[in-house]
Amino acid sequence: MTNLAALKGTPVLGIDVWEHAYYLKYQNLRADYLEAVWNVLNWEEISSRYKAALPKKPGTFDLWPMLGAFHKVMSATFHPMEEGDLQPIKTRSGEMAQRAGEVASSPIPAPFNTPDIAAAVKRLKKDSKALDKLVKKQGTDEQIKSSLTALHDVFHSIVGLCRDENH
Repeated sequence: MTNLAALKGTPVLGIDVWEHAYYLKYQNLRADYLEAVWNVLNWEEISSRYKAALPKKPGTFDLWPMLGAFHKVMSATFHPMEEGDLQPIKTRSGEMAQRAGEVASSPIPAPFNTPDIAAAVKRLKKDSKALDKLVKKQGTDEQIKSSLTALHDVFHSIVGLCRDENH
């Protein structure tokens, strides 16, 4: 709203009540105009604007930035692997293990601090280190794919638990 308004917000519906808006059809019958306007409003659009104006609930990565940093590396290595490109994981496995260690050493945010999430974080760290060792020992492409896929599943189980999903 304007800087003059005491209560700040985002307008989702505006109705022009100046005489120029209704005079040709309603003359000076503003009440009739206001009664009729409700029938021509696009309620889907108004609803959409209302939902967009609501305060946003912080996401998992907003509340747990270290998990978000791990996700960036996971995404940059897992999705190319799905397309047959193992180079990203072969060059970034150490970084992934480091990020997993940072997740494990960072405090788990209060809304997510459950025994299941704590156990999954330990697995994330352990499995990331194992994947890094496998890459450094030049494991087969199938071994690397299998290990990265399993690690991806652990990561998504953490995210799912944070969202109270059943994973």
